Amino acid sequence: MLMLSNRFLRNNMGIFGEIYADTIELSLSVEDFIKKASVKNIGIPIFIAHGEDTTPDDIFEKLNKIKTKNILGLNTSYIIVSLPIINKSKMIGVFTQAIAERMADYEAKSK
Repeated sequence: MLMLSNRFLRNNMGIFGEIYADTIELSLSVEDFIKKASVKNIGIPIFIAHGEDTTPDDIFEKLNKIKTKNILGLNTSYIIVSLPIINKSKMIGVFTQAIAERMADYEAKSK
């Protein structure tokens, strides 16, 4: 089921909402939306986080194993974003600190 409302799209989805809000409002499923909006292609982003021990050839070898070229009857393109993580421990520390700061901020605002 599509869970988007016309109001939500117009307020938060920019040009997508302007173009497709009425179509989404009339659609009961993703397949119905695809048909009514005459969607022909779909792009799927793939985010790959890897370290220095993984080579581009290793990544491309695994990506070449993706068999699905057609999803829901649409031509499918994959958009690859490579995120090299050089120091996993440092990355986890930065994320943990940012989350702790955000939680403290939420707690302070809730009081």
